[in-house]
Amino acid sequence: MHLLEGELEAMQMLALGNGHHLHGRIHKLQRDLTLQTQQLRNAMDELSTFGCELKDAETGLIDFLSLRDGEEVYLCWRLGEGRISFWHYLHTGIAGRQPL
Repeated sequence: MHLLEGELEAMQMLALGNGHHLHGRIHKLQRDLTLQTQQLRNAMDELSTFGCELKDAETGLIDFLSLRDGEEVYLCWRLGEGRISFWHYLHTGIAGRQPL
């Protein structure tokens, strides 16, 4: 998504000059970016139905509410990790990530 945003911004800057030929490309990039944004929102909605919170789309970081010694905590998983192996307190975020 960041690539599309960057390309769109570059095209818009070029179009400010005499770049009328770029308007079609700009319009396509805007449509593609809108579509990808909607797909990300849909994926986030689907995750939330399972009790998951997407914390970082770029790294695929997801938190799951859980109980640890009677206290609410987050179990956390990042894309590429084989299993859920970390947790953190609700107020610490990923900086407070600890092994299970």
